[in-house]
Amino acid sequence: MILVPLLHHLDMSPSLCQVNGFLREYIISRSMEENLVFALEGSSRKSLHRTGRHLAIHESWDRDQNVFKSLNFSRLRSLTVFGAFFISDKNKMELLRVLDLEDTSGVTNTEVERMVKLLPLLKFLSLRRCVEITHLPDSLGNLKQLQTLDVRGTDVTKLPKSIIKLEKLQYIRAGATLTMEGDASTPSPSESPSSDNDNGNVERVPPSTPPPPATESTSVSGDGNGVVETPTPTPPPAAAAAKCKPGANLVPDCLSKLWGQRRLDGGSHNGVRLPPGIGKLSNLHTLGVVNIIAAAKDGVLEELKNLTQLHKLGVSGINQNNIQMFFSAISRLAHLKCLSLQLQIDADNQRPGCLDAISMKPMKNVRSLKLYGLLSKLPVWIKEFPNVKNLSLQMTMVRQDVIDSLESVGFLGSLRLFVAKIEEDKLQFSRSGPRMVFLEISSNTRSKATIMFTESSDYPQVLRIRCGRVSPLQISGLEHLYELKEVWVSGPCDNDHKEHFYSERRKYPERTDQANLF
Repeated sequence: MILVPLLHHLDMSPSLCQVNGFLREYIISRSMEENLVFALEGSSRKSLHRTGRHLAIHESWDRDQNVFKSLNFSRLRSLTVFGAFFISDKNKMELLRVLDLEDTSGVTNTEVERMVKLLPLLKFLSLRRCVEITHLPDSLGNLKQLQTLDVRGTDVTKLPKSIIKLEKLQYIRAGATLTMEGDASTPSPSESPSSDNDNGNVERVPPSTPPPPATESTSVSGDGNGVVETPTPTPPPAAAAAKCKPGANLVPDCLSKLWGQRRLDGGSHNGVRLPPGIGKLSNLHTLGVVNIIAAAKDGVLEELKNLTQLHKLGVSGINQNNIQMFFSAISRLAHLKCLSLQLQIDADNQRPGCLDAISMKPMKNVRSLKLYGLLSKLPVWIKEFPNVKNLSLQMTMVRQDVIDSLESVGFLGSLRLFVAKIEEDKLQFSRSGPRMVFLEISSNTRSKATIMFTESSDYPQVLRIRCGRVSPLQISGLEHLYELKEVWVSGPCDNDHKEHFYSERRKYPERTDQANLF
């Protein structure tokens, strides 16, 4: 087979394919023959003095400076670096358009300033998870062609004033991840581009693809024989990403970092501070994560209403002092489809409804809504998002009435619940409750809790359970889910827990169209 689909949308059209290994080698060899793609890996010889338009520096390359200096970069347009950072100002790279340094080590503030000076025509700059970066230089404003800036996972807390000069900028991805320590921490939604998308579709992981990395996982197969994986420590982000990228049979591995690690740890977002004048960037399509508390103080919050082309927005620091102003500012963003909000409830005033006393217009175009920092109830204004298809909720405690109230939201493509505690250690889904194709429940509850499906239903079709480090979740009533196709379970799992899942699988009626239950 030439192509094997790895991920699907709801309409079952493949969104990502795995290419036959032989065909992959042929594609890469032809690309190199035509001087399009070149990769430095292992001990590349000095005689290889051409690069083509795309160059990938692999982690395995020995970083031989003599080889690097001998290369001709006159046609180079795209550079991707894996592993340790390596770039030289002696090589002519003025025509470089794409620089991808995601997860690259050794990238410092000084190096970033040097890059900006050497590469004036950059359109794409990714510094994601370059952990040594703490700020961006003012000279960033000289990159007049820049369209995408990604500094997620760095220590950058504010954007330079000069960024407002970048009139072509369309994507600003920023914000550090703050891990919430302790057993009671609440897992948060993943940031992977493959976890959800703007058009309301959910991407499905087929049985041929291993589940996301975790401390331990159990997959229950269609023939009733469980496959139990032994515990393995979760690698750090850089290590995990490096392990994914050089996949032996993925064509994009030498061109991009498509297979970045999904963030599975509990965490929240520390947004960046925007400079005054950000409203001048009228071409912005994606912006986040923004520190709204700082934006309100700096008078920048009102400028959000000028970003009329915005499709995706993520903010942190939503509290009772700024929530009304925030919703007023974004109410005119007619193209907004994806909204992520981290709510902040003051420690001295943790009333569950303290963010409810607002008035807002319905936001009918929003398809994806993520709410971080909820206590034990949904905000009343969630009803002002009537057309949401992808809903993610991070809560301190989830109650049964929260699940029941989701029925009013209507049909969902995906529902993701990330909770620290489940009230009464039981969560029940029935035919009268929420309807969704994809259901994910992640919990770090201290006691054993059960997810129950009590009535015959066509939903969900895909179920993912992610257990915390303290006590595993259990599932009951899989036999009632007539259209269930896949089940993913990950997290700590003792023998009793494994046997529980096997017994639940044996209850499931055998159907040919459901043979691939995992």
